[in-house]
Formats: sequence, structure tokens, C-alpha cells
Amino acid sequence: MATTQWEYGCLTDHVRERALAVIAAGADLHRWEDANGRKQRAAMCEALAVKLRSEQPRRRRPRARRQIDDLSNTVVAPDGVTSATAFSIPGIPNRMQVTACMTVKGECGGGSICVGSANYDAITLEWLDNRTLRITHPVTMEFEQRHKTSFFYGEEITVHYQPAEG
Repeated sequence: MATTQWEYGCLTDHVRERALAVIAAGADLHRWEDANGRKQRAAMCEALAVKLRSEQPRRRRPRARRQIDDLSNTVVAPDGVTSATAFSIPGIPNRMQVTACMTVKGECGGGSICVGSANYDAITLEWLDNRTLRITHPVTMEFEQRHKTSFFYGEEITVHYQPAEG
């Protein structure tokens, strides 16, 4: 946060002092496992401290970012932490992907389950239990990728594909 505020010329004294205190204490150096990594991190932190003590550039505003439409649908499993998302692939009409995300041993991960020729809203996602996902899709949908399982940290999600009726 201190670096970003400094770069935009709006670093507050409170944020500067807090960042300098963290750097001086070496509070995050224990995260680097080897001595060489710690040494490089310490040098980077010292360079940041010098920067934060220097005169800030002229104040400026960040440029406005273009609003991106979020064309997606996320469904959470009964366990409240596993989820599946169907979304449109930006820039490619009539193309969608389904991904899964699960939390195991405090880590969140997952990946792609399927990719195919349909709009994301033509897909229905339904959790049958915490580790079983049903994907209902148009009969005419062509799949580029279609996994029956997704693994993360030894846990598995089973995927059932069902063409939509009528």
C-alpha cells in the first residue's frame, strides 16, 4: 500500500511510518527459506525504505479502468466452500468454461472442468453433494474439454454431464 500511495503522490505519514517500522523490524524475512532469498528480500526492503523517505512524485490520479461485464454464474456446494462457476470466455462468442474451486487443508484450488460451444447461461450447475457436480448442457453443445473428475490435494470432485431435455 505504501508503494502505491508513494507512486501516486499521496503517501500519508501514518502509512509511511507503519511501512518503515515493518521494514526495520524485518517482520517478513522469515518467509524466505534460504539465506540468499532473505538477503535479496532485505535489500529490496531497504531500497523501498529509501524510496518511502524520498520526496513523492507530483500527485496524480489512476486512470479509469474499463468496466468488464461479469458474464458468469457461480453455484456453491452444500459444504459452503466448494464452488463451480460457468462463465463466458471474453472475446469469443458462444464459448464458455466451467471451473471448480475447493478448499482443502486451508488451501483453495481447483481448475477447469469443461470448455465448450454454448453461452454460460445455457448451462445449469447443480451440486448433488459436496463432491458431485451435475452440469446440464444443451444437446447441441460441442465440448473441447470435458473432464469427469477434478482433483485438488487428494480430494476429488466427480462431474456428471446431462444433456438438457427438450
